[in-house]
Amino acid sequence: MVTWYTIIHIKKQISALSQEMLANDNNIINFNAKANMLDQELLARGGTISDEDLMLHSFEGYTSCSDAEFVRYIEKNIWQRYLDNDLPDLDSKTSMTRAADKYKQRLEAGVWLQPTPEQKQIVALSAELDKATTNSRTETNCGFVSGTGHDEEEKERQATR
Repeated sequence: MVTWYTIIHIKKQISALSQEMLANDNNIINFNAKANMLDQELLARGGTISDEDLMLHSFEGYTSCSDAEFVRYIEKNIWQRYLDNDLPDLDSKTSMTRAADKYKQRLEAGVWLQPTPEQKQIVALSAELDKATTNSRTETNCGFVSGTGHDEEEKERQATR
């Protein structure tokens, strides 16, 4: 027996597809399979969701992916073009196919989930900052900066012990 609760539950799962991206370890093929499965489950129970809504929720999932270059591709080459009406015939199946193709392309090239040049620069700068912070701590004497007079006082206290 199909209940309205079941249909509502499936629709809620579709609207939460962005969370599914992390649950699928950023695997676009598995993500698309989950979205299609939910759509089919909904149809089998007499429920419906507009293709545009399914596509919107899929895009939300794609943009929650951890691969920054993939997200840029989705936003610029699919979503923005759709909004600008450059892809008037775009539907959920076509958008899923394009996303899957880009995923496979990046996976085969060995660049899937690789940091962007900007992310690499942030990591490098963070490492430099950590190193500079560590070096500045080792250049101080017992936590006192040389030249302030405190280091001499500490030396005197240690000598009298």
